[in-house]
Amino acid sequence: MGRIKRVFITGGLLLVLVVGFYLVTSNITKYTGLLISDEIFVDGDIAKCLRQMDITFYINSEDSKKTLSDSDIAIYLPYIKIFNCANNQKVCADKRISSFPTLIIGEKKLEKIDADSLLEISGC
Repeated sequence: MGRIKRVFITGGLLLVLVVGFYLVTSNITKYTGLLISDEIFVDGDIAKCLRQMDITFYINSEDSKKTLSDSDIAIYLPYIKIFNCANNQKVCADKRISSFPTLIIGEKKLEKIDADSLLEISGC
């Protein structure tokens, strides 16, 4: 009888841990927009190429986390420079950036860009 009781107690604790983990991760996703799983990996050569390029992504937002996560190029943002014009509007005015988001690759200024276009234009 004692052995069966231990099995049920262990199973119950395991169930409580799994449900607790699910609730914690779903709340993290709900409030931050970050996913615990479903990571998307970028090819190492592409990541290296983007880091070596002169690429800057300009936004103008008080909620930069949401703006960046909603971006069409969000998957590649860890590999390029990001500048929030809400923090320093003079820099954006000097670069004549008035529409957001804007991506500058070398000398090219692009206001609408998706992930495939970013790779094509950058040569990565």
